[in-house]
Order: sequence, then structure tokens, then C-alpha cells
Amino acid sequence: MGVDIGTSGCKAVAFDEAGRTLSSAHREYDVIREEPGQAELSSVEVWARVREVVSACAAGTAKDPVEALSVASMGEALVPVDAAGEICGDSLLGMDTRGASSLERLKAAIPAAELYRITGNLPGMGFSLPNLCWLKERRTEVYKRTSLFLPWADFVCFKLAGEAFANLPLANRSLLYDLERRAWSGKVADAVGLDLEKMPPLAPSGKGLGEVSGKLAAELGLPAGVKVALGTHDQCAAALGSGVHEANTAMLGLGTFACAVLVHREAGAASPFRSLKLNIEDHAMPGSYVSFVYHGSGGALVKWLRDELFRDLKGEGAYQRMFDELATASDSPVVLPYFAGTGPLDCAAGGQGAICGLSLAHTRADILKGALEGIALYFKDAFSRLAASGRRVGRIHASGGGAESALWLQMIADILQTPVAKPRNKECGALGAAILAGLGAGRYQSCDEAVARLVELEHEYQPSPRGAERYAKVFERYSGLKTSLAISTI
Repeated sequence: MGVDIGTSGCKAVAFDEAGRTLSSAHREYDVIREEPGQAELSSVEVWARVREVVSACAAGTAKDPVEALSVASMGEALVPVDAAGEICGDSLLGMDTRGASSLERLKAAIPAAELYRITGNLPGMGFSLPNLCWLKERRTEVYKRTSLFLPWADFVCFKLAGEAFANLPLANRSLLYDLERRAWSGKVADAVGLDLEKMPPLAPSGKGLGEVSGKLAAELGLPAGVKVALGTHDQCAAALGSGVHEANTAMLGLGTFACAVLVHREAGAASPFRSLKLNIEDHAMPGSYVSFVYHGSGGALVKWLRDELFRDLKGEGAYQRMFDELATASDSPVVLPYFAGTGPLDCAAGGQGAICGLSLAHTRADILKGALEGIALYFKDAFSRLAASGRRVGRIHASGGGAESALWLQMIADILQTPVAKPRNKECGALGAAILAGLGAGRYQSCDEAVARLVELEHEYQPSPRGAERYAKVFERYSGLKTSLAISTI
């Protein structure tokens, strides 16, 4: 079983030995936004919803009982736990901005280049550190009472098996993690006055933690002896679950964010990923790292277009009918996908999206086509610069809701001139967590073996020479427009 905990909901999925879904369950919860900058979750509610999905999923596995489970979760959010192992406060999400002032103290104490050398991340919001500082200053009693701050995946594993660790990929999302030493950084903690004794011991994803406690197993409807393996960052899990496990391959997540997860084995000073100022994060696979290229105008932009230009398409299947109109699209306008913020390479502020080159002959289908092209063109610059350093991305596996569009996947293959594969199983994050469960339980001896046995590809889209010629011209227009509009960075 793989459990996947996200910002607005959680799911549990049970798989058989061939990676086929046996049972699944999903629950939602709301983000608390009661004051400016606030974005937090009720830790008690989320833990209750997690228990519900595990129980509901387990109920569908009577003929093939669960042997092991693991958990993937969003990065940055931490659960405060007291000395008795009980929740003692709510969980602040990475999008919470109330701790911004602590970043100024951090940057004054440690230059950005030095922080990047230590942590593999540039200073910015979206990490755990600013939230921890805000808690210490504004919710003093919660901070004092907290014995450990646990990432969500690790909190759930702790509650199930009684062992408290932070997995390395999620530790990296804190800005407190020393990448080279694989330890918490005293230098960073001292710079902002945080107590490292409140951070759990570190361990790699997939580490066996023992079994689900008997009482909790009975409550959840799990059989006795279910093994628990330490989980991981949801991006790492989705990469594994999509079949991305070799260096110089990438997962392209086409969800609300458009995020390319680049898998590699180069974390040192000479790494081309460092030369581009990309983040360097431990992967769920031993000896591998991931770097992210992302922007917030992926599925969010497609949804905006649906709500504003395709509002007559309502109900189930609205997106499919919207995409069906692409058959009538011709020459599309150039769309710069800077409607929301971006990560490296440019770290641009949002509110700078552009739809350019419109004429009275253009239709809403043409604008949609231009948006889909723009979402993909954003990644071409990073991929091209990596290729110039000799690290060409040789293969992409697509996941998320956007991966259901064959037209979009072919477009991406043509734009990036890279084969794009679509995994058969859509629950890549949960499947990645299940792979870790199998590794921790000793069912598989390596990630390579687990991926080979559990991940099946449905189709592969090959780049076409005609597409390469066309999109070379489109990218030239895109790049010129981006330069002329002088997109501002954070």
C-alpha cells in the first residue's frame, strides 16, 4: 500500500505484484486561511483522514492482504509532536508566508551562495525554516511543548510503527539540512535561533521501521505483521512510480504546477545542476539526487482558461470537450506562462503572464493550444542548457491530469525533442510509496527491480522532425517576447 498526503487531500492505494490497483480511497480537507499569509492544516483532521483512507483501502484487499506500506507527502509541512508522541499543534504549509522576516535574518548571517553550498537550496519562502521561526516567535507554547517536528510522511510512519525519523528528501525541504554531511546544519539553525534537538534523526527513504502496532492495525483493518518503510517527498515518489529511476531521465508532472523532476547523480561543486542554480535534493533511491524545474501555471492555467473562455462546458467531461476543440486550432498566439510564480531558472514573480500575437481570426481553441505550448516551452531553456553541459535529458515520463491528453504529450515530445512516455497507472505518487514499502519489506532488492516489476508504460510519444522545425521557430518567438517583456524575478 502507498499513502499519498497532499495539500488538499490524501489517498491510499493498494497494488498487486504487477503494479495493478486493487483498492483505493481518497479524502479531502481544507487549508486554514483565517489571516493574511496563513496557510496551515489541522494536524488532527489530516491524521484522521489518513486513518480513514488506509482503513477504506484495506477493506478492499481481503483476497490479497496488505504486506507492507509506506507514505509520500508534500514537502515543507511539519507536524509538532510532544514527548508522548501526541499532536500538539497545526501544520504550516510551504505556502504560508508569515515567517518571511526570518529569511532576512538568515541572509544577513549566511550569504546565499554559502547557504546553497550547504543545503542545495537558495533562500526563499516555501521551506520549513521560516515557518519554524514564526512558530517559535508567535506560538511560543506550541514550540516549547514540541519534542519533534516531523514531516507528514514521517509522522504517519511514526504513528504506525513507533519509530521517529525524517527521511532525507523531506529533510532537504527544510533549509536546515546539510546535503554533503547528510545531517542537520548547526550553522543554519544558529543563524535563526532554532533548536536542532527538536528535529528527528535522519534516515534514507525505504528504511524498514518495523510493523504496524497491533492495536492500530486492528483499528485500521490491516492484518497483523504489516511492515512499514520510511517514506519520501511526493515528487520523489511520483518519479519512482512513473518509472523514472535512471540518471538523465525526468518526470514531468502536469498537475496544478508543471514540474520537471530531473534525476541525476551529481551534487558536488562541479555539477551542471549547481551551475544552473537548481535545487539539489536526495532522491528516494540511494546514490541519486533530484532537481526541480517548475512553474505554477500548469494545470492552474488550463483551469483558468476553462473557467473564463470555456465556461459553457460544464459538468463531467468538461476538460475532455475543451481539449476536443483543439482539433480546430491553427496558428496559436505565444503564451508566456508567468501567470503564477516560478522556480529556478528564473525564480519569477507571478502576475506576468502574457498572451501575445492575437488577431480577430483567433479562436479560444487557438489560445488553449498556445497555452499548452507555453507551459511546455518553459522547460526547453533548462533542458537545452543542461544538454549544452553534456547532461541531455534522454527520456521523460509524464504524470498528472495533463498526461491524459495524447495531443499535449506529443506536443511536449516535439518541443523538447525528447521521447515522452505515459505510465499505465495514474497514481504515480502512491505507487512510488508502494515501491518503497516493497523495498523496506525485502520484497525487492533494488529500485531497479521494483520499477521493472511494478511500472508499466502505456505509450511512448516520439519527437517528430516536422515538430522540431516548427517549434524551433515558436521557441525563438517565445524567447524574444520573454526578453522584451523583461520578466521580473524575486
